[in-house]
Amino acid sequence: MASVIDRIRESMQYVKSSQGRMEKFNAMIARVGLACKNHPSLDVPTRWNSTYLMLESSLPFRAAFEALKETDKDYKSAPSASEWEMAEAICHLLGAFYTATKKISGRTYPTSHMYFYEVWNVKQIKEKEVISENPTIVAMVKEMEEKWMKYFEESFLTSSFGGGAEKYLTKVNSAMKILFAEYSSKYENTSDEGDEVAEEDVPAEAAFSNAGRIITTQRSSLTPSTVETLMCLEDWFRAADRQKAESTVGDRVDDQNDAGKT
Repeated sequence: MASVIDRIRESMQYVKSSQGRMEKFNAMIARVGLACKNHPSLDVPTRWNSTYLMLESSLPFRAAFEALKETDKDYKSAPSASEWEMAEAICHLLGAFYTATKKISGRTYPTSHMYFYEVWNVKQIKEKEVISENPTIVAMVKEMEEKWMKYFEESFLTSSFGGGAEKYLTKVNSAMKILFAEYSSKYENTSDEGDEVAEEDVPAEAAFSNAGRIITTQRSSLTPSTVETLMCLEDWFRAADRQKAESTVGDRVDDQNDAGKT
C-alpha cells in the first residue's frame, strides 16, 4: 500500500507547498464543479488513523487532482486511476477500525456495551474483504488477521465463535433469571391490573433516557458499576413510591366503603 499512500501524501504536500499552487488547485476544484468546503488533510505518517483521515479527505478531490495533472507539468506525483481505486478500498477497510477505535475509546460516555457490536462489525468486514478480487487487499487482510487473533483469543468473545458458546449462554441466561426473580419478589404486584400498569409505567426505553440524566457532563467519570447502581437504585425508589401510592388509594377506597356501610 506504500506507493498508493505515498503518492496521495506527496500530492497533498505539493498543493500545500505554496500559495500559487494552492490557488491553482482551488481553480481546479471550481473547474470540476466540486462543492467541498474543506481541503484534504495531510497525515502524520506514523499514525494509521491520521493516514486514514488523509485518504478519506482526499477521495472527494480526485477529479481536481486529475485536472491539476493535465494543466500543471510540475505535478509529478498524481495517483493513477487504479491507485485511486486502491485508496478507496483501503479507506473502506480502515474506516471500520477507525470507527470502532473512536467509539470504544470514548471518555465521556459508557463504552462497554458498544464493544461487542464494534468488534463484530470489524470481523464481518474482514471476512468480506478476505475474498476480494484485489490480491493486495486480500494480503493486507490476512496480515491483519494474524495480529487480530493475538488479541481476540484473549477476549471472552472467543466463546461466541466456538463450540463452548452454549455453556456461556446458559450461565448468562441462568443469572438473568435469578436476578429477575429476586427483583420481582421484592416488588411483586398482587393483581393482574397492577402487572399491566407496571409494564406501561416502566418501558424498556426508560432505561436509556434515564441514563442520559445520570451520566451528565459533570458526572462523566462514573464507572460502569456506579452507573448501574444509580440506575437500579432510582428504579427501586420509583417502584417503592408507586407501591406506597397504590396502598394509599386502596386505604381510601376501604374507608369509603366502611363509611357507606355505616
